[in-house]
Amino acid sequence: MKPVESPETDSLSEALSGAVEMVESLDLKDLMLQVGRQQAFALMANQSSIAQAQILRRIKREKGYKQLGLTWEEFCDQYAGANRTTVEAMIKRLNEFGENYYRLTEVMRVSPEVYRQIEGSIDERGMIIHGGDRVEITRQNAEIIRQIVDAGRAALRTSNQAAADAKNRAKEMTAARDKERERADALEKAERKRKADEASLTAGLSPVMVRLTKASNQISRALLEIQAAAHSPEITEGEHTALRGMRDWFINQIAATTGIPLDPMTAELLEPVDIGVARVQHEEARDE
Repeated sequence: MKPVESPETDSLSEALSGAVEMVESLDLKDLMLQVGRQQAFALMANQSSIAQAQILRRIKREKGYKQLGLTWEEFCDQYAGANRTTVEAMIKRLNEFGENYYRLTEVMRVSPEVYRQIEGSIDERGMIIHGGDRVEITRQNAEIIRQIVDAGRAALRTSNQAAADAKNRAKEMTAARDKERERADALEKAERKRKADEASLTAGLSPVMVRLTKASNQISRALLEIQAAAHSPEITEGEHTALRGMRDWFINQIAATTGIPLDPMTAELLEPVDIGVARVQHEEARDE
C-alpha cells in the first residue's frame, strides 16, 4: 500500500500545528483559564494531546497552579482531569520524544517502549521513512503506519525476550557461584574442625607421637575414600581388582615403613572389610 499524498495540508496536521501555536501565544493566565474551562466542561479530551501536554508542561514549569492556591497534585486532580502520575507521564513523553510522538498517537495507540523502537525511522519533519518513501503521519496512511508500529512491537518483544534470557542466565550463574561458595565454606569449616580435633588429640604428646597421630588421621581419611569407592554399586570388575591390589600394597607399605614384619594374623586384623563381599552384596541387592 502506497502512502497517501494530499495536495492540501492534512487537516490533522493543521489542527495540531494550530494547537501548538495557541499554547505558545497564550500567557500563563490564559493557559490557566483554558485548563479551567476544559475541566469545567469536560472538553480536555477534544483538544489535541500535544496541546494538553504543552499546556500542562508550561503550568508545571512556571508553577502557575500556585495562582489558584493549589499544590501541583491538587491542580492535576481538580483541573487537569487526571492524577499527578498520569499528567507527569504526559509531560515526560513530550520532553523525551517531542511532538512527533503525540502526532503518531493521534493516528493509533503507541506505547513509549514501542515508539523508542521506531523513533529512528521518523525524520525531523515528522515523516516516517518506509521502504525508501517518506510517509506523512496522517489517518489516511494509517495502514502503512500500522505495519511500521507492528514491526516495532515485534522488535520490542525480541528485545524483551533477550533481556529476560540474559537475566535468567545471570541468576543461574549467581546461584552456581553461591553454591560453590557454600561448598568452599563447608570445606573450610570442616578443615578448621579437623585441625582443632587434631590439636586436642595431640596435646601433651611428644613430637614423634604428634607426627604419628597426624599420619594416622591422614590414613583414616584415605581409608574412608577407599571404603566409599569399594561400596559403590557402579564399581567395575577392573576397579574391583585394582582395589584389591591397593589393599595388599597398603598393608605391605605399613610393614615396610615401620620395619615391623606382619605375620598372617596381624595382616588379617589390618585388612579392611573384604570389598569382594561388599560387591556381591550390591549385586544381589540390584538383582532384587
